[in-house]
Amino acid sequence: MGAFYLLYAGLRVAEVEALKIDDLTVNGNVTITIREGKKGKYAIVTLIDKYSKNIRKWIKYRSALTDEKYVESPYLFVSERSGQMSVRGIQLMLNKYAELASMENITPHRLRHSFCKNLAIAATPIEVISKLARHESIYYYPSCTY
Repeated sequence: MGAFYLLYAGLRVAEVEALKIDDLTVNGNVTITIREGKKGKYAIVTLIDKYSKNIRKWIKYRSALTDEKYVESPYLFVSERSGQMSVRGIQLMLNKYAELASMENITPHRLRHSFCKNLAIAATPIEVISKLARHESIYYYPSCTY
């Protein structure tokens, strides 16, 4: 589920790790509040209804979990061992599902790149892509090879 945020909201893996249940507002769309993004920046990201259905299902499922670590954890994603899924845990989960799908070289940051690339394919102006990706500058983009 964390990979969903990387691909459809352009979140960084550390931002997904830090998401708390209270950071989501569900009202047709899902609004995600990023309290500590890159360089401590605050941001609000909205997932349109088309992409928010699975998030709503996860929130409902997550709220029904009864194990103590789930009940007591304020974090949206928890691991089997603790009340917060780590960046490494997200990477391992993504690797597991990429392998099951016979996909190679899938990383959390590559999903973020796909978010930007999909916007570019849809003819979104570069200034808008930069803003949605929360980049400081539109003048530096590392080359992407897919």
